[in-house]
Amino acid sequence: GSINSRMGTFQRFFPGDVTTLNFTAAEVGAAARVICAERERLVKGLTHFNSAERIITFKYEDLAEDPLSSATQLFSQLRLKLNKHVYNYIIESSRAISTESGGYDTKKQSKAVYNKWQSTMDRAHLAAATTSCYKLLETLGYSHQIP
Repeated sequence: GSINSRMGTFQRFFPGDVTTLNFTAAEVGAAARVICAERERLVKGLTHFNSAERIITFKYEDLAEDPLSSATQLFSQLRLKLNKHVYNYIIESSRAISTESGGYDTKKQSKAVYNKWQSTMDRAHLAAATTSCYKLLETLGYSHQIP
């Protein structure tokens, strides 16, 4: 999802309006290799902080599937109280009526849109990106099987 939802990243490789370009699977794979290699270096850098007390990890899918539970866990790990304003914001912003996924929408039905890319991304592009990023996907606990 990260690769498809952040097409602006492709501008580093393909100047111009990336929303109107038709990428080949090879181009998607090449860009994905670079993007995932950068993310792999970031993840490796975090291994210096391998203490469970210093790093909090969770998957975006878990956050989108159950934002309130994810926020509650996060606040608990940070030893913070989830106040009513934050609670209400999470409820309001994650259970909106819209099921469309705008680039920077802050209010949408998170359950309905977080994996929409799986049905809209070209299968050849998805295969190229998944193959190019298999190490990172495994490191982060994801299957590199095409959904």
